[in-house]
Amino acid sequence: MALTRCTRCGLPENWGITNFDQNGVCNYCRFYDTVKDKLRDFKRWEGVFADHINQHKGRYEYDAVVGFSGGKDSSYIVHSLKTKYNCKVLAVTVNFGFMPSEFALENSKRVAKSLNVDHLIYDATAPEIQNGFKNAIKKGKLCGLCTALCTNITRKVAIEKHIPFYVLGADRGQLLRDLSPETGPLSGARAFVNMLMPYSREKTLRQEHPARTKQMRKWLKNFGFPDATVFDLYPDSVELPDTNLFPLSLQFFAFNDYHEKRMKQILVEEANWQRPQDDALHSHHDCMFHEAATFYFRQAHQTTITTGEICVDAREGSISRDEVTNVLEKEAQQLDQMKEPYAVFKTYFDIDPSYLTKAAKRFGRRIKILTALRKFQLLFVQPKIKEFEKL
Repeated sequence: MALTRCTRCGLPENWGITNFDQNGVCNYCRFYDTVKDKLRDFKRWEGVFADHINQHKGRYEYDAVVGFSGGKDSSYIVHSLKTKYNCKVLAVTVNFGFMPSEFALENSKRVAKSLNVDHLIYDATAPEIQNGFKNAIKKGKLCGLCTALCTNITRKVAIEKHIPFYVLGADRGQLLRDLSPETGPLSGARAFVNMLMPYSREKTLRQEHPARTKQMRKWLKNFGFPDATVFDLYPDSVELPDTNLFPLSLQFFAFNDYHEKRMKQILVEEANWQRPQDDALHSHHDCMFHEAATFYFRQAHQTTITTGEICVDAREGSISRDEVTNVLEKEAQQLDQMKEPYAVFKTYFDIDPSYLTKAAKRFGRRIKILTALRKFQLLFVQPKIKEFEKL
C-alpha cells in the first residue's frame, strides 16, 4: 500500500508522529514555517558564530578543534574554519576501526594536508570500547553511541589542550529532523536555541553542569564501560587558562547554511576531497556499518533515519520534493537487495544475525507502544515549543 506523503517535503506518514492538514502538508512543515525566519537568518547567526570564535582567536595554540571523520560535513567545517573564519584548527579523527572507513580516513588525511591543518588520529580501538559498541548494536543504539563518543573524545582533546571550542558536524537534517511539538516536549528545541545564544560564562556552565556530567557517565555505563573508561571518555571539564570559561561545543550548521551539493563541489575544488563512487545525498561513506545500522532502524521503525533528515532539506529549499522521493526510493531498493544485512556485525563482533532481527522487532513493538501513548496524550494536550521566543 502506497504511503501518504507530505505535499511539500515528501515526509511519509510513518515517520514519528505525523499528521497532515487539508492541503496535505505535514505538521513538521507547518511548525517549521512558524520559526523559519529565525532559523534561516544566517547573516545574524554567522555573526554570532564569529563572535564566539573571535573572543579567543589567537589566544591559545588552537582556536578550535573539529571532530573530523573525513566525510563531507566535517571536511567542509575544517575548510570553512580555516578559510572563512581564519582559525588555527586542530582536526581530530577518532578511529574506531569501522568509522571512519578506509575511504573516509584517506579523505581526512588528504583534506588536512591540502588545507595545512594539524591532524590528530585518536585510536579508540581498545577492547573495552569495542565491547561497548557490541552492546550498543544489541540495544539498537550503535549510531547514538558512536556520535556520543566522537563528541566526548573531541571534548576531551579540547580540555587537555586548552582549546576554547570543539566544533561538531551534525547537518541541518540531523539538527532539525524532529522539530515538531508532537514529537516530544522540546524536540531538541531547547538545546538548539541554547546553542544560538550569545557567548557567556553561563552558556559554558549550562553545558558543563554537574547534572549533565552525571547523566552522561550513567548513560555510558549502560553499554558496559568500566568506571575508568567512563571517566576517561568524559573527564571533568577545566576552565580555560586566565578565564572563568569552559571549552564549549558548537554545532557549525546551526549557525551556517547547509547545501550539500555546493559543499561537495567546494571540497573537491579547494580541499582535495574525493567524492565517493555512489555519491547520493545524505549518504554516509565514512562508516562501514551505516547500511547495516540503517537496515536495523527500518526493521524497528518501518522507515529510516535518512527520511527525516532529507525532508528537512526540502523544507529549507535546498532540494525538491521529487529529489526527496528519488533518494528514499533508491535507499529502499538498496536495503531490499541486501542479502546478509547483519553480516558485518557477525564479522566484527560475532553477533548472531538472527538475534538482531528479533531485537529489531522487539524494539519496533516498544516504539509502537510509546508512539500510541504519545498520540493519546496529544488528545488532551496541545503542545507548544516556546524556546524560539527567546531568539
